[in-house]
Amino acid sequence: ASNKIATHEITIRPTQLADANQLPKIEQSAGELFSSIKDLSWISESGVQSVEAHIQFIHQHAHWVAVNHDNHPVGFIMTQQLPE
Repeated sequence: ASNKIATHEITIRPTQLADANQLPKIEQSAGELFSSIKDLSWISESGVQSVEAHIQFIHQHAHWVAVNHDNHPVGFIMTQQLPE
């Protein structure tokens, strides 16, 4: 079974270590989109996760990335298991 979810333009897959350096830029860019929304502007003012934090989540298999047709990351999610 594959760990990938694909649409015509975006594929979601587990994040690879090679993706980690690109993720802070993606987070910064996403945050900037909120700067013009009054109630959400705090998001654009927040810092981004460090490459090291991303790597920690990748090692825990708790990080997924959305990639374009060229396999370049365009978004991501960091997850955390909830207590039972």
